[in-house]
Amino acid sequence: MNEEYKKQRYTVWLTKEAVDKSDSAVIIKKFANRSDFIEKAIHFYSGYVYQEQHLEILSDIITEVMIEIVKLYKKYYRILYIKKYYFVKL
Repeated sequence: MNEEYKKQRYTVWLTKEAVDKSDSAVIIKKFANRSDFIEKAIHFYSGYVYQEQHLEILSDIITEVMIEIVKLYKKYYRILYIKKYYFVKL
């Protein structure tokens, strides 16, 4: 077996409720065993956590971009207003 994918044994401390939920999920989703479910759950939750971090960064970027767009539109409309005002006076 490839060393990169070789599994190791770890001890984890879980509540009875967590074990019961994992056992139910093993049956419902037809996992080979509880370890496969726990590994899949770790990968899923890690992805969720990383996604949250990216969303926070992305929301900050979107906010900054929207502020700059509003500033540009204000400048654009100010220029249009000035041009319109001067053309009307002529």
